Amino acid sequence: MLLHGMKPYFRKILLCSFLCVAANAVLAQPSATVKRYMDEVCRIIEKQYIFIDSIDLPAARRQVMPMLDSAESTKDIYPAIEAMLRNIGAIHMHILPPSVSSQIRFDTTKIIYPSSKLLDDSIGYIKVPYYLSPEKMMMIWADSLLSQIMTLDRHALKGWIIDLRGNWGGAQGPMIAGLIPLIPEGLLWSNYGRHGKPVGSTWSRGGYFFERNEKGGGWSFPTQYQHDLRQKQLPVAVLMDSTTGSSGERAAIALLTNPNARSFGGRSGGLLTGNTNTILSDGAMLIITIAIMKDRNGHAFPDRLIPDFPVQPVAGTDRVLDAARKWLDCH
Repeated sequence: MLLHGMKPYFRKILLCSFLCVAANAVLAQPSATVKRYMDEVCRIIEKQYIFIDSIDLPAARRQVMPMLDSAESTKDIYPAIEAMLRNIGAIHMHILPPSVSSQIRFDTTKIIYPSSKLLDDSIGYIKVPYYLSPEKMMMIWADSLLSQIMTLDRHALKGWIIDLRGNWGGAQGPMIAGLIPLIPEGLLWSNYGRHGKPVGSTWSRGGYFFERNEKGGGWSFPTQYQHDLRQKQLPVAVLMDSTTGSSGERAAIALLTNPNARSFGGRSGGLLTGNTNTILSDGAMLIITIAIMKDRNGHAFPDRLIPDFPVQPVAGTDRVLDAARKWLDCH
């Protein structure tokens, strides 16, 4: 009625305005590609995320929809997925672009190996970095760590310092297998999935790192080096801080089952959960939390590991390392 009563000139202008607004509204809607990709991600989360029953995933998805208005390809969706994961409180879950995902699976040129040195002519110092490299390199990496421990063991030592600062995770197998001479035998922790269902456990057994799955089977982590130390039951100082996370925290837990071990530094990063990786349709990797950890007594681990000896860092010094050295001097 309004358009019919207007002069033709104004009617055309108003009609064009309506069409432009309608066109922009259509363009602002996420594309079919975006919707399919978000559907794919949400299906995986619904199927695998341990805390799915206590979150509102559809609401978290709706919250990030404005971020998808201009998305043209799957790579434009990653920030929205990260935001959605934060909205549901999943601090240990991430999406890694295909470029990063492929490096994790195939790149052998960017591996950071453990390093070591003899301190004060009597302390075996080992720096254990994160492990984010191909599976085929795990045993080589673990053997590198083991060989350095065995080399330092040839000296007359009064103790060990294992530096896990900056170790934010990756694969736990090579870390714990490489540190196995300093870890007592027995259960290290158990993993539990949805509704308290046991989904596996981790052990130190016969000088090897061993994982058992929920069906009773499992695998060990064989290495080529001798495991027995010449000097047994020496004190072990474990250094950690807020950049010690995930598998780095698990390495700390394994070492601290040793009654002669104590921790120094700051509270850990708080990523004490079990994750699984799923490769998405575009090659990106979605990391999903599927389990919580409990100690050998069945108690769930706290959000963060608290050091036995808290030490505040000071720029230009290494007070954490100094505190560990002084402690070893007294043992």
